[in-house]
Amino acid sequence: MKKIIEELLQNNGGVCISIILPTGRRSFADRQQLPLQIKNAYRLVVEKLKAQGYREKAINIFRKRIEHAWEDGLPKRAKQYPPSFALFLGMDFYKLVALPFNFPLRVVVSHEFEIKELLYSENQAIDYHILVLNKQHVKLYNGHGTAVKEITDNHFPQEFNEDHQRDKPAYHALHMNDPSQVKSKRLEDFLHQVDKYMAPYKSLPLILVGADKNIGLYKKVSKHTKHIIGEVHSNHEKVSDRKLIADIWPALERYQESRGEALKRELTRKISQNHAVYGIEKVWDGVLQYAGKHLVVEKDFEYCGPIKSIYSRKFSLDEIRNFEKLSVKRAVKYLINRVVAQRGRVDFLLTNTLKQYGRIALIVHQH
Repeated sequence: MKKIIEELLQNNGGVCISIILPTGRRSFADRQQLPLQIKNAYRLVVEKLKAQGYREKAINIFRKRIEHAWEDGLPKRAKQYPPSFALFLGMDFYKLVALPFNFPLRVVVSHEFEIKELLYSENQAIDYHILVLNKQHVKLYNGHGTAVKEITDNHFPQEFNEDHQRDKPAYHALHMNDPSQVKSKRLEDFLHQVDKYMAPYKSLPLILVGADKNIGLYKKVSKHTKHIIGEVHSNHEKVSDRKLIADIWPALERYQESRGEALKRELTRKISQNHAVYGIEKVWDGVLQYAGKHLVVEKDFEYCGPIKSIYSRKFSLDEIRNFEKLSVKRAVKYLINRVVAQRGRVDFLLTNTLKQYGRIALIVHQH
């Protein structure tokens, strides 16, 4: 995603059309809804181009280029659709990007591409693993945002055979006393072996899905419990990818909330050390002044109004006039783009998380 954002910033200038297109569902699209969404996007593009003074001939050129981009870039099968697409179209440039979250339809025609949804996706769409612990088998999935794919290698999936160690003396002794203990011991040993196979995958957050007993036994024998971020207690032997995402989504949301809370604590500490500023005025000044910046902003924050700090430093009259336009219409977008262009970091938090800090803050590193 970082390379795509850099490419978009490099192609700013002239006419920049940004279309954020939801496909219809949280994880896999309903193909029947997409034509309607594309039709609505066309209508909005035409309206915005006309409002900016473009004539019918130029509008038709853009319309054909958009149609070509859709036809060329959309997957043929509906189940391959992500929750949203982003289409970026310039005079001699276009890029179709799959987004892992379901964003609302948005069309922007300006001199800069809209990168907020891409930044948010990069920020929120973490990589993770799902370990499904069913009665007869164990499956491992790789996840990114709302997309999951089963891992098939030398160790996964694993099938549990209740009789595979029946002849061991230890199992014989148990069998004489309590057959249920034999089965439990076999399952425990099986999950212990599964945990060994998990070693190459231990660097990512892990969500466990399965029966209560299986999850409990796995946690008992696992050496990777510190990576577990959530559990889904389910007895389903077969589950679709869509259902799997729906089941684990609350755990992912809780994990993201915990990351946001940790970031807010870090921001509060930086403010107390005078290594961070907050509020649109100070953030604006800080973005123009410091290097190595880390912008933290609520995901839905927009600012419309004057920014007095543009008069407090020595800018030319033309610069001040340009900043005045930016500060009234798209100050937050300008700050985000500027930080990204200077290879800084942008993090988005939930609405009202930064209410005490004016909904936007900047961590600066002064050397």
